Order: sequence, then C-alpha cells, then structure tokens
Amino acid sequence: MNPRQESRRCFLKTTAMGLTMAGLSRFGAPYSVIGAEKPKTAKKPRLTCSSVNYQSLPLEEACRRISALGFEAVDVWDWPNCPHLESIANEYHADGLAKLLEKYNLELCGISVYGTSYAKYASLLGECGGGNVIRGTTGRSSENLTQQMKNFLEALKPELELCEKNNSWMLVENHGGNTVL
Repeated sequence: MNPRQESRRCFLKTTAMGLTMAGLSRFGAPYSVIGAEKPKTAKKPRLTCSSVNYQSLPLEEACRRISALGFEAVDVWDWPNCPHLESIANEYHADGLAKLLEKYNLELCGISVYGTSYAKYASLLGECGGGNVIRGTTGRSSENLTQQMKNFLEALKPELELCEKNNSWMLVENHGGNTVL
C-alpha cells in the first residue's frame, strides 16, 4: 500500500468514527462520553427501507410493501429509474405524503438524491418535518486528491445551509468509483 492510500484510509477511519459518534449522540448515546450537548430533536433508531428497492412500483405500492415487511420508516429516492421523490413533489406534496405514510404506519427517514441535487427537494423535505439527505461524492481521479476534497467540502456549504433551514442532516456516501473522500 502506498503512503497516500494509507493516509486516505486513516483519514476515512478517523472521519467515520467521529461521524458515528456524532450520529450516536442524536440517538441517546452517553453525551458525557462524546462531549456533545444532547440535541433537541434526538430520534430513536428506526428500521428503514429505501424506496429504490421498489423502483418499478408506484410510491404507494412501495410503501405498502415496505410496511408489510415490518419496516418503520422509508428513505425516498430520486434516481433515473426511481421516480418516488419526484412523485411526492408533483403529486403528493408534504400533506399527501404524511397521509400516505400514516396509512402504512411509516415515518419518513429522509431522501436520497443521487439523480439530482438536494436543493431541488430541500423545502419539500422541510415541509415534511425534515430528515436525512443522502447524496454521493464527486470526482473520479486520484490526482490532487487533497484539492478535490477541499473543493468538494466547499461546494457542500450551500447544501448544508439548506439543511439547517429545513431541519435536515446531510449524509455523504462515497461509492461508484468516486475518489474524493
């Protein structure tokens, strides 16, 4: 393993541990151990299923099946072959989604926006009470990785401001060949 890969892995391990501990603090972990204040909106962990698993079905049928399997919450996706988030924006809106989720005894965990930007759905998520926003990283080259990471984190600032305004939390997933994080 070259030193650059080792340094990247060390960075990822350290970052993952910090984010895990910060995330646990939201779910009732001992705050004195973490050194963080107890958040005002702490939620218990919920068994969640992503709607992308039912991308060929309408949103209501996906929710019915997710509920029937015993899940407590749903992560609604926007993806080229999964129109669920788009159908909330165009058909259900916040009130309609609330009724749909209540019908199937589900909660909204959050949204995944791999196919578009969070900005498109930020206010909708806020109107739904907020939640997690899952998005991917960017960049495919390992050249000048440090600068790419700085650029990526800087580019997140407007999205993080939207999260703050809409009671949401940004989760960044590094996969699909991306090398930024």
